[in-house]
Amino acid sequence: MFARSVEQDPAHESLVLDVARRRLLRKEFDAALELLQKASTRPDASLTVFSFLGLTQLQLARTNDAIATYRAAIKRAPAELSSRGLLAQIYVSQHRSDEALAVLDEAGRVGTAEPRYWADLAELYLQLGHRSTNVAERARSAARTSLEKALSLQPNDPALLQRLADRSGDLGDSGVAERLYQQLREKFPQSPIPTAKLADLYLRTGRLPEAAAELERLKKENPANPLPWYFLGVIAAEQKNFTNAVQMFSEATRVNANFEPAWLDLAGAQLNLDRPTDALGTLDSARLTIPPSFRSEFLAAIASGRLGRLDELNRRFSAAEGIARTNQPQILDHLFYFQWGAAGERLGDHANAVEHLQKSLEISPNFAEGLNHLGYLWAERKENLEKAHSMIRRAVELEPENEAYLDSLAWVLFQLKRPAEALPWMEKAIKLAPKSDPTLFDHHGDILTAVGRKGEAQAAWRKSLAVEDDPDVRRKLDVP
Repeated sequence: MFARSVEQDPAHESLVLDVARRRLLRKEFDAALELLQKASTRPDASLTVFSFLGLTQLQLARTNDAIATYRAAIKRAPAELSSRGLLAQIYVSQHRSDEALAVLDEAGRVGTAEPRYWADLAELYLQLGHRSTNVAERARSAARTSLEKALSLQPNDPALLQRLADRSGDLGDSGVAERLYQQLREKFPQSPIPTAKLADLYLRTGRLPEAAAELERLKKENPANPLPWYFLGVIAAEQKNFTNAVQMFSEATRVNANFEPAWLDLAGAQLNLDRPTDALGTLDSARLTIPPSFRSEFLAAIASGRLGRLDELNRRFSAAEGIARTNQPQILDHLFYFQWGAAGERLGDHANAVEHLQKSLEISPNFAEGLNHLGYLWAERKENLEKAHSMIRRAVELEPENEAYLDSLAWVLFQLKRPAEALPWMEKAIKLAPKSDPTLFDHHGDILTAVGRKGEAQAAWRKSLAVEDDPDVRRKLDVP
């Protein structure tokens, strides 16, 4: 009955749309399209009808028909932007970015004294720029022009002013965004949003002292909000002030015990202060309110390694690996396995260290730090020396002025009984080292001894002892 009614009189648009939806659900596509097309021919047809007709045509893969529909809608209402946005999306999907840009440029030539129009157009330009690199620069420039037009009309609506500020920030016009947020705060001093926006802007642009000032203001205005405390901790950590970071993150967890980032960054700050016991305590407390995560298990593994707890280290790394495989497999990269292997190696777990360092290199064969670390581990143990030499040589090729890699190359050559080849690499490492390194001097002494320059070797070992006392080096000098 409804269908016959709308066929006789398609002026009842809400009924037309309802019947069209029902026909589409029943897969009566031709009947639905016929009904919508008939409704769209009415002189007073709304843009809603055109929009639904175009979307239906797109769903049925009738792209050219949809383009014609949106073109007709634009002709009927040139200053209405929704049809232009949908048409631009179609052109982008067909790799016709220049035509998509032209559709929006037409809107810019239409002109209107409504600032919201220009704000909407700016957002369409920004969306186009994100979707198509071919026109990204031109789209961003047009978006900036549209925002400038919107601002020239002196809008007063706070929501619109915030949108204009946000989009200006997206374009990198931080000065414009800052001015608008400050203007909003002057008009609405009770609202925390402008202050929060300013704090975020200052954080993103690296203006940490100003960000801290805004966050302090937020903290006083709303002490029950954990975010000001948390971001003050982030700023302190950025500035390497980990003591203050611990205080801020701790307060954020006190304000909201369910705020996961604060717990994890608190443990991270404690590790930076070399307080692994505190970090483990923090992570244990966190488990009362937040579920285990990759990062919480990873941090617990690092803390366990610092405390020399090898079994706990491997258990935590395995737990982190298991969580990531389920939720975020991309996190299990070469750096994850390198850190697992390096931590195990420091605790004497040679077999697991080699296994995870090799896994790191399987993922990233040209990872210089991994090549050097595993190569040096083998060189120290006088194992797989030819392979170790090849790996360290590759690390040096990748970073030819890394003094640690040069030292490793000299050392593996020494272990291969090729001290004459090792000596120039060792001397280059010492020359490039930013400060005196006892290991470099010790190795230098061993290599000089091997080439028969015992007096110079004695001098090298004395230099090593001057930096750091070591009984093994003292024995080489026959010093009691």
